[in-house]
Amino acid sequence: MVSRLANAIGALGIARKSFFEAYYYSQIRKAFNKTLIEHPLIQKDLLEMETLIEGGMALTFKSIHEFQKSWKDTPPYTEQYHYARLLTHISKNITAELASCVSKMAMEIYGGIGFLEEFPIERLHREALITPIWEGTSNIQALEMLETIVKKGAHLYLLKDIGMLVNEIEDEIVSSTFNYIKNTLSDLLANNGLEMQFYSKEVLSTIGHGISVILAFTYGL
Repeated sequence: MVSRLANAIGALGIARKSFFEAYYYSQIRKAFNKTLIEHPLIQKDLLEMETLIEGGMALTFKSIHEFQKSWKDTPPYTEQYHYARLLTHISKNITAELASCVSKMAMEIYGGIGFLEEFPIERLHREALITPIWEGTSNIQALEMLETIVKKGAHLYLLKDIGMLVNEIEDEIVSSTFNYIKNTLSDLLANNGLEMQFYSKEVLSTIGHGISVILAFTYGL
């Protein structure tokens, strides 16, 4: 679990650095007699990048928090341990995805020169692309997620824990997101083994982004 959490933190670092590079560059580069940051579409891109990073950070630190409460567990492992393990699979996958996405968006803000080695975004994007592979590809994370859900029932603890946050917030968006997570898990478990595997990666991503939204509301991000 530690290595997956470390990978998540590394991916977040790459994403944050990529955002900063794009943000500062957008303030000095001009197009159509305006700095890039004055253009609404650039503002939208930067906002989307920031939203992805903040959501991924909330998810990762939630995973670390749960890991810290259970890392001393020994077999037979507790429900808390399996829940923490489930969160590490989810956070590792989500942060790897967002690092690749954010660095790509940052490179687009740079334009063609972003591919040149003289600019840091070129290296950042290359480094981002390895984060979905290190410590288990997204396919591996999806299969490991299935194991914690089907054999360990970790999703039940997840729904209980996240459900308490949802009840405290009392927000329509949060409630709808939580219901979507529950329905996604229910649909997954209604399939047989091979069908579960076929849809597992999409489920992993859906659950991860859903939890990120709920945590973002919880922490006021």
